[in-house]
Amino acid sequence: MDKSLERLQLSYVDLIQIHDFEFCQDPEKIAKETLPVLEKIVKTGKARYIGITGYPLEEFHKVLDATDVKVDTVLSYARNLFVDMNLKAHIPYFESKSLGVINASPTGMGLLTNNGPQPWHPASKEIKAICAAAGAYCASRGVELGKLSVYHNIYNQKQPVATTLLGVGRMEILKLNMDIVTEGLTDTEEQVLQEVIEKFFSDIDNNTAGWENFEVGEYNKAVGKE
Repeated sequence: MDKSLERLQLSYVDLIQIHDFEFCQDPEKIAKETLPVLEKIVKTGKARYIGITGYPLEEFHKVLDATDVKVDTVLSYARNLFVDMNLKAHIPYFESKSLGVINASPTGMGLLTNNGPQPWHPASKEIKAICAAAGAYCASRGVELGKLSVYHNIYNQKQPVATTLLGVGRMEILKLNMDIVTEGLTDTEEQVLQEVIEKFFSDIDNNTAGWENFEVGEYNKAVGKE
């Protein structure tokens, strides 16, 4: 921790997180061993709050129900999308734990963009094909699917989240996202948004659209656990 703070030229960080905790594959260990270490760091004043990040939503419950450490935030990514709205069902539980919810990756790691995701993206071929078709349709209408996805992610959901977090690799993407906040959507974009929801996403089963367990399974294969 001291070396990290030195590199950052900081005396403390606001939030220290256990990142992608599901790869540990032992919620009890996270609850009883890892979180107490973070609690000690907070007590030294080198961090202010404790968070957990991960993809499988049910795994958050297993850790949070097993720990006595005060956890302040959870970061859930790619679970509040056209193709996967499962975050909504877990919000009441997170609220009961007085957690701030960080809603990350509103384009599903590039899945919901005109250009599509990187080759390593863990979504199924079926979901990738649906999103690619939606991206092609948006491109034919002169609209960016990523902008519609971010807008839908932020404004069209009823659940309370503390903040939405997204990465920006180029200045034009930053401008695109700033336009969502300052200008909203154009009339054409509003129309295309409704069209893509109806044409491509209305029949998707949220329970099968995600990639739960896929990445952990691939990790296990890579390290010889399977």
